[in-house]
Amino acid sequence: MPPMLTWGEDGELSLTDPTVQYYFIITMVGLCYVLMGVILKSPLGWAFRTVRENAMRASLIGLNVYLIRLTAFIVAGFIAGMAGALFAFFGRYASASYMFYHVSGEAVVWAIIGGAGTLLGPVVGTSLLIMLREELSTLWEHYLLLVGVIVILVVVFAPKGIGGLWHGLVNKVAKPAPDAVDAKDGEDRS
Repeated sequence: MPPMLTWGEDGELSLTDPTVQYYFIITMVGLCYVLMGVILKSPLGWAFRTVRENAMRASLIGLNVYLIRLTAFIVAGFIAGMAGALFAFFGRYASASYMFYHVSGEAVVWAIIGGAGTLLGPVVGTSLLIMLREELSTLWEHYLLLVGVIVILVVVFAPKGIGGLWHGLVNKVAKPAPDAVDAKDGEDRS
């Protein structure tokens, strides 16, 4: 049998092959994304949003705020742990220096830029900032200054991140202006 049909020279799937690694990582990220989507659409996701918006009101309607926050922390820790494991798997190296802010804090900045309260926002923010970093690093050795300026501009002008900005623009375009609605209502009454 040709190796192409059996995933390797010996007929075995090899996770050392970069192509197999790529598809494995994409599959795991996709599964985590789907898992988060399922959680956010469930009653637990509703409880997460309720506690995020107003913890006092959530406790008054009978939700255990401490337990919900603990559950959110555990879910976030699981996702972060998966990301770290995949990062170490892909790089074939794990070091204590990866726990310093310049590495671990980068993911937080990516999520904030993309839109921390959305599911797709961190994916978009991460993709854009990594592409920006890779392109700018070839042009100038102090590229992090430009990335920092862009991050500050996004935080100042789009506090909900790129995902929140996009959502706001889509809602503004999709919703007719109040004058158009009033004129239409006025015409129907005549």
